[in-house]
Amino acid sequence: MQESIKNWIKYFSDSKVVTLLNQIKDKPLEPEYDVKLGYHYPLAEEILGSKEVKSILEDMAKLEILDKTLYKREIVCSSCSSPSLSLSLSCPYCLSKEVYLNTLKEHIPCGYIGSIEKVCPKCNREVKEEEIKVSGKWFECKACGRKIREPRIVYQCRLCKREHTIEDVKFDNIYQYTLNSKILP
Repeated sequence: MQESIKNWIKYFSDSKVVTLLNQIKDKPLEPEYDVKLGYHYPLAEEILGSKEVKSILEDMAKLEILDKTLYKREIVCSSCSSPSLSLSLSCPYCLSKEVYLNTLKEHIPCGYIGSIEKVCPKCNREVKEEEIKVSGKWFECKACGRKIREPRIVYQCRLCKREHTIEDVKFDNIYQYTLNSKILP
């Protein structure tokens, strides 16, 4: 209890903290995304002039000076924690990245269902647009020729270059902060 009171006094006697709290009394402190930094709090960084902004905000939330609410759950690299990931698709059978999305079409006069360009592969007739019904979408691997309902999703870290699937990435909780209404006059 004594430690909490000391920390409250520490924060409320710091003019920079008081300035930040005044800035966020009417609107939440939301994070912003930067390609190099990931999510961060520029307003708090500018006012506090500290690189330890996240730990300061967390500490003030623990002391119930601030309320924190989940802003977003973000996928990050499980190796280096970078949020800079690219997403690609691969074949779940041969792991080739040559996976393409196709439209499944039905040629109504003959009942053929599959890829149709200008000529129907079943009846060899030229296809008119009004004779086609779109039935859905599927993926096709150009390397092994298989039709795929759900391709394998691969996340590659732009920093360390490691590849991950959804099963082995890490999730970070990103928060926004508001001034606790109980401490407002």
